[in-house]
Amino acid sequence: PEPLSSLAARDMRCPGPARRRAPASPLGLFCLWCVGLGLRRPAPLFLLAGGGRGGLSKTTTLDPSRGTAYSAGTRVLTQCGRGAAQTAPIVPPHLAALPNLLSLLRVLAIVPFIALFYFPRPWAPNACGAIFGLASFTDWLDGYLARRWRVSSPFGAFLDPVADKLIVGAALVLLPTCAAAGRCHIALLAVPAVVLTLREILISALREWMATQGKRDSVKVGWVGKCKTACVMVSIVLLLITCRAPHRSAVFDAGLALLHLSAGLAVWSGAIYLAAAWPALATGWSQSASPPPAA
Repeated sequence: PEPLSSLAARDMRCPGPARRRAPASPLGLFCLWCVGLGLRRPAPLFLLAGGGRGGLSKTTTLDPSRGTAYSAGTRVLTQCGRGAAQTAPIVPPHLAALPNLLSLLRVLAIVPFIALFYFPRPWAPNACGAIFGLASFTDWLDGYLARRWRVSSPFGAFLDPVADKLIVGAALVLLPTCAAAGRCHIALLAVPAVVLTLREILISALREWMATQGKRDSVKVGWVGKCKTACVMVSIVLLLITCRAPHRSAVFDAGLALLHLSAGLAVWSGAIYLAAAWPALATGWSQSASPPPAA
């Protein structure tokens, strides 16, 4: 077998764009040593150490006759074929479905979330806020794991935003009912809830239509939309844990202010998406307004 030092010094040669080298790291050396011994899945090491910031190179050849390379930095198996790189996950099979499972748990959490909102116990608001807070955390975690482990799937891309919209929508419907207890005027909670709900319906329909036109990337999530999502989730947690307090508190006011801020960000991001989709919308409108061709 070829010495490890030679493997470390040799780049993978395959059709396609040139790849930049990264400095060698002890983790990359050890993983290549494991692969050389026949341990082809050093997943636990990567889970503990995070994969490192770089291996011997972004792609280092182990078997030049088959064009196979292991990447210590990104934890993927790369194969050259027809000038394109293909990636496969290096993760235990029982963990590959974890991102989708987290999204599914957010959907299932809606039932105890609604039940605890009206549960007549002093600890119920805190438990309700904890459930929503954990669901918000899994919204970030499932996407991070799917990208990190290279296990993204069309089903996960469908389930993740649906789970977010379901649990956030449930919270936005429930929160205005706490205004009946005299915490604040009902419009202060109902108006931003309506704005956020209508915006989600509009942008979801817009993305679906743009996908039929092959232009979904033009309305992909931007930084304003991400800020809106973060503000919504933090505000809902603050409002949930204080909505049944005997007196209006500063935490409740902070949550209310964040809810109104998120409504403003929702309008802003919605305007950005509509502006990006306007050429396609104008074309679709003109085509629908023009008479059909004669048979």
